[in-house]
Amino acid sequence: MDTDGNGWPQTGRNKALDEIRKSFSVMLSGDQHLATVIHHGIDEWNDAGYSFCVPSIVNFFARWWKPSWKPNKAMPEKGKFAGEYLDAFHNKITMHAYGNPKEREAKYGEWGRKAEGHGLVIFDKATREITFECWPRGTDIKNPEHKQFVGWPITISQFDNYGRKAKAWLPEISVTDVKNPVVQVINESNGKIEYTVRISGNSYRPKVFALGKYTIKISEPDIGSEKVLKNIEATVEQNKKLEIKLK
Repeated sequence: MDTDGNGWPQTGRNKALDEIRKSFSVMLSGDQHLATVIHHGIDEWNDAGYSFCVPSIVNFFARWWKPSWKPNKAMPEKGKFAGEYLDAFHNKITMHAYGNPKEREAKYGEWGRKAEGHGLVIFDKATREITFECWPRGTDIKNPEHKQFVGWPITISQFDNYGRKAKAWLPEISVTDVKNPVVQVINESNGKIEYTVRISGNSYRPKVFALGKYTIKISEPDIGSEKVLKNIEATVEQNKKLEIKLK
């Protein structure tokens, strides 16, 4: 069990993931560590966000991803050890890519053996897509024979960073006079914010995780405008709509 992996204590780990996913944020990290792309889970696999740990440009402490136990769900198309795993602390993680040492040794020598390199993250603000790239040190990206680490590139949607499955739905919000407004959903049973996200376009159907009543705040911070909708009932059906103006 490696406490350096930020999976312990599990209570703190889960609280952190729960807060981070409320903003649909991707998690980025780095150090002299193994390059990975992981979809994290709290109660279920993949119900939280994605993390990308970039490889070290100079690495003195090589690490490997080579679990000795079987996954809950294997993903052989992504790699021999890709899939849904419980780590040693029983945290739910889905390994999508891992830059193990020695995989690049034949082409990149010492650099390949230590899995050194760099990562890039490309945010497409129009489509809300996030692309992770992972390049070995010494790579000439103009040379078509030089490739990224096995498993990369990987593209996800921003909305994949809150992978928790919906149990109910609020009415579709259609904002007629503002594009890409901010939507915040508050659970009225406990006063807690479920999540906040700047939507793509002018319509969005908020998902929720229990039946009940919710407050929806729709705003455009750039113009200082906000509309608050209270006592909105969640339903299993996705057939209700609300049309609003912010200006």
